[in-house]
Amino acid sequence: MKIPVLTGVIRKILYTWIIKSFFNKGTILDVAAGEGEFMDVCKLLNKKVSGIDINPQRKEIIKYDITKKGFVKKYKKFENLFCSQIIEHFNNDELISFINEVCKKRVAIITPIENKKFWYRKGVPEYKTKYGHKRPYSLMELDYKMKKINLKPIFRFKGFGNIIWIGQKV
Repeated sequence: MKIPVLTGVIRKILYTWIIKSFFNKGTILDVAAGEGEFMDVCKLLNKKVSGIDINPQRKEIIKYDITKKGFVKKYKKFENLFCSQIIEHFNNDELISFINEVCKKRVAIITPIENKKFWYRKGVPEYKTKYGHKRPYSLMELDYKMKKINLKPIFRFKGFGNIIWIGQKV
């Protein structure tokens, strides 16, 4: 039996849990907001949320390339950052630098698990071409990289085809 990877209903339940458990206070920024699904859940829960994306799908999502510096000068810092299915699209520390610049309190990261079926085909790293993925991240690597910007893990999970890492500033 094949387990679905975060289908729509499961995602909305997960988003609600993250918001209620970890983003209970303060402003929220949805990084790589896409179609705004996470933003919709935030609004249903009466949370103050903004979204950014390099290719926004809705008017209220701000067009922004996170590899560019100066987000805080143009906009502001946010207490909470939500980064789902985005970190794997960057090499090295581009997203980590953005998180360090913009996050005041907590960050949630969701990324695909490194596994042979998703990332590799016939021995060739598929992440180099498929969906614009650059590289996978492990829980240990996220722990290490986030510690460098003073974020400590408060929730870590690996399952259902994804890694969920939630941390807060120390």
